[in-house]
Amino acid sequence: MKKIFYLFTFIALFLSACNPNEEIYDELDKVADQYHNTVNYTLLAADYSKAANYAKAYAENKADSTMAGYIATFQAFNQQYTGQLFIPSILPALFPAYGKKSAALITYNYFADMPEEYSMYSDAAIIDFEEDDYKTVDSLVGFAGYFYPEFNPDVYLPLVLTDVYPEAASGDLYAVNYLLSDKTPIFPDEATTYWLREGFDTGLGQFDTISIIGTQGWYKTTFGADTYAKMAGFTGGAAYVNEDWLISKPIELGDYDNVVLNFTHAIRYLNDHWEQLSVAISTDYDGDPLTATWDVIDWGEIADTALLGFSYDKYSSGDINIAAYKNQTINIAFKYTSDLENQPTWQIYDVTVFAGSKIIGGTPILKTDYYKLEETSWVKQGDVHYLTSLDYDAMGEPGVNDNFSTTVKPMDYLPKYLDSKHPLAGEGFSAYVVYKYYVNSAIGTKTITDKLTYTSGEWVSSYSFIKTTTEQFLHNGDYWEFDPTVTFAMSTADYQKLVDYVKANIDSKFVDSYGTQEYYYGAGSYKSNFDLRIAPRKTYKIPGFEGLSDADALDKIWESVADGLKKLLSLKYPNAVTEVAGVEVHYYVTIYTYENDLTRHYYTYHFQCTKSGPDPEFTQIGEKVKID
Repeated sequence: MKKIFYLFTFIALFLSACNPNEEIYDELDKVADQYHNTVNYTLLAADYSKAANYAKAYAENKADSTMAGYIATFQAFNQQYTGQLFIPSILPALFPAYGKKSAALITYNYFADMPEEYSMYSDAAIIDFEEDDYKTVDSLVGFAGYFYPEFNPDVYLPLVLTDVYPEAASGDLYAVNYLLSDKTPIFPDEATTYWLREGFDTGLGQFDTISIIGTQGWYKTTFGADTYAKMAGFTGGAAYVNEDWLISKPIELGDYDNVVLNFTHAIRYLNDHWEQLSVAISTDYDGDPLTATWDVIDWGEIADTALLGFSYDKYSSGDINIAAYKNQTINIAFKYTSDLENQPTWQIYDVTVFAGSKIIGGTPILKTDYYKLEETSWVKQGDVHYLTSLDYDAMGEPGVNDNFSTTVKPMDYLPKYLDSKHPLAGEGFSAYVVYKYYVNSAIGTKTITDKLTYTSGEWVSSYSFIKTTTEQFLHNGDYWEFDPTVTFAMSTADYQKLVDYVKANIDSKFVDSYGTQEYYYGAGSYKSNFDLRIAPRKTYKIPGFEGLSDADALDKIWESVADGLKKLLSLKYPNAVTEVAGVEVHYYVTIYTYENDLTRHYYTYHFQCTKSGPDPEFTQIGEKVKID
C-alpha cells in the first residue's frame, strides 16, 4: 500500500509541476528521509566473506591480504580490519530500503586482545637456566645440570634470581625455564666431565644449521614429551633436494683418555640409503663446512644401525670413542642430504660429549615457573600454570601437537587440569593458565593466557580468543557509519544498583527498611524511579539540606540525580572507554521521576566518557531534556 501511495504521489507531481524531474527527486529524498527503522542483526558466514572482500581491496601487500582473508576464515574481524571499519560496507546490501536516522545493532565476532592482566604472563621475559646458574645453587646441582628433590627449585630459584639480577626493579616478572627431576641422581665415583650436553629444549642451542642446497633446514621441534632437532626433505606433499648441516659450536677437549660421543636419534624413510646421512668430526672447521676436513664416523661404530631407518623409535648411538681428539678443538656435524627419489627424516634428540661415567638418575623435564620481584623478594606466582609437554600429554589429544586449536578446545581440558592442581579450590578461587593455541599455518601458534575462576562448582573461563560483541551503526543520510553511542532507559535493576551502592559505600541509614529506596541520590527500585521529594531528605537526614529553601533544595536534589547517574554509569560500564575507533563515546540515559509536586515525568540525560576505565569518569553534556 505504501509503495502504491508513493507511486500516485509521483504521478501527480509529474503532471502538475513545471520541472517534474527536479520535484520528483526532491520527493524521493523526502521519502528516503522518512523511511528509517532500527534493526537487530547477527552477521552470517556470507556477511563475513563480503566484508573480507572489501577489506582485501584496501590491502597493500600479501600480509595485509592474508589478514583481510582471516575475516572470512574465522568469521571474525581482527585488530587490523575491524568491524567498525568494514561492517558499514555490507549494510547497504543487507538493508537497501533503510535511510537517514536508521540504526543497525549488529552482533559480530572479533579477535579479542588479551587484557594486560593476562598478557603480562604471555609476554613475560624468559630466563633459561644454564649450566653456570645451576652451579650457583650447589656443586652437585651444577654437576647434574638440573634440580632434584634435595634441592627444591621453589627454595633456590629466588636466591639465584637475586644473585643474577641485582638490578631488577620491583614489579619485574620473569618466566623461568629450568630442568627438574623427581629422582635424586646417583653420582659416579669418578667425576664426569662434560664438554657438550644438548637436548634441544630451548632451540638448537649449542648447534648451528647451515643449508647448502634446498629451502628446508634443520629446526627444533617437539612431539609429546620429546624435543629434538629435525630435518626432512619431504614436506607439504612434495620431495625436495637438500644438503643441510647441523654443526656444534667449538668443543675444547681436555687431556682425557676416555672421551666419548653419545647421541640419541631416530631415522625413518631411509630405505638403506646410508650415504645420505653422516656423522662427522672436524678440527679445522671455520664456518664453511665445504672447505673443512671431516672425519666421518663409520655407521658400523654406531649402535643399533640395523634397526634404524624404518620408524620414529629412538635409539642410542652408544658411547663412540673420540679420545683421538683429546686436547683439540673439534666440531661435530650431522650432515643430511635428500634427492627426488629418497627423502629420509632424521631426528636428533640429544648429543653429549663427556669423559668418565654418566650420572644415574631420573630424566629431568623442562618446567616453567613465573617469578615476580615484590619489593626485594622474588615471589613465585603459584596461581600461574605454564603448560608443559607432559601436561598436554596427560590431557590426551592436546599432546599430539602440544597445543590447543579450534577443534581441540582449551575448555574441554583445562577444568580437569586445574582440578588436579587445585583439588581444594573454593568458590571464587582463580588461577591463570598459559598455553599454546594453533591459529593456522600462516600464523602458527600463539601463546595465550586465560584466567579461570571456580564458580558454582565448575571452572569458568575469563578470556576467549574470539569474542562476540554488539555495536551500533547509524545511517547519516548518505552512508552507514559506526556509532558507539549507548542509549538506555533505567531498569529496575539499574535503580537497585544505586540503592546497593549507597548502602555499601555511603551510609546504610540513607536506605529504607525494605532495601529498595535510597535518598542520597533518590533512586528506588520498587517504583523504578527517582524520588525528588524534599521531605524524605530531611527525614533521612541527608547531608546538606539543613536550612535550605525549597528552591535550593530542589536544585540540590537535581544535582544529586546527575551525580547518581554518573555513579550508575561507572558501575554499569566499569571498562568504559573515551573513544572507540576514533569516535567519542556518549551515553543517553532516560529516567523516570516522582517529583516534589507529586507529578511524574521522563527525562533524558546526555553524558560523555571523559576518562577510560577502570574507574571511568563521565561528564554531563548540556541540560536534561524532558520528554513527556
